[in-house]
Amino acid sequence: MKKFIPLILSVINTVAMAFYINTLPDGEFATHYDINMQPDQYGSKWAMLMFPVVCVLLSILFIVYRMVTKNKENHQKNKRYEDPFIFTIIILFMIFGWFMTMAAAKVISPNRTWLSPLMIVLGIFIAVGCNYFGKLKQNPNFGIKIRATLKNEHIWKKTHRLSGVLGVIGGGIMVVCGILGFFLDGMQIILFTSSLIFALVLFGIIPTIYAEALYSKLGSDKVEE
Repeated sequence: MKKFIPLILSVINTVAMAFYINTLPDGEFATHYDINMQPDQYGSKWAMLMFPVVCVLLSILFIVYRMVTKNKENHQKNKRYEDPFIFTIIILFMIFGWFMTMAAAKVISPNRTWLSPLMIVLGIFIAVGCNYFGKLKQNPNFGIKIRATLKNEHIWKKTHRLSGVLGVIGGGIMVVCGILGFFLDGMQIILFTSSLIFALVLFGIIPTIYAEALYSKLGSDKVEE
């Protein structure tokens, strides 16, 4: 039953969004913004419905994923880490959809200062999510899935522990940049871009390089800790 919760929430969200959009006047609405948070594309008000619809599709894919992996031991062990991660992504996408819809309806005015709370939310999400990386069991669908980690369980464990530590650091730095963005007007875009790239390098690229280096040294044989 738990796997159906995101779908139920997504359907309710879609219905609520449709009712709200129906109350808006007809005409062109901003559907995209440039890096300065200025609208650069316009379309029908119903284009905003794509956000909740994507949430529904993601929820359906999640259900299919759970059904396909229900008899796989490592996937079942990872459920306690995977489920909150997937739920959070869907909830964040719902919030983003409402933000874009309210901005298109001119209920709120998007500007660069919105990047500060976005950095804080993303930073917390990255830090909390990566905190569980070291506990993930080896699987082909979730985590750092490269030749080295999939062929050697020892490398999988070491790589994800490193990614977890670096991810928490990267997420923390992004949170700090988000806070700084409230005080450094005009620097939000630079802070957002640089902190996001830095976080991705820390929890994604560096552990991948580390895993390949270990694989070159140890090979594909399973090595006990």
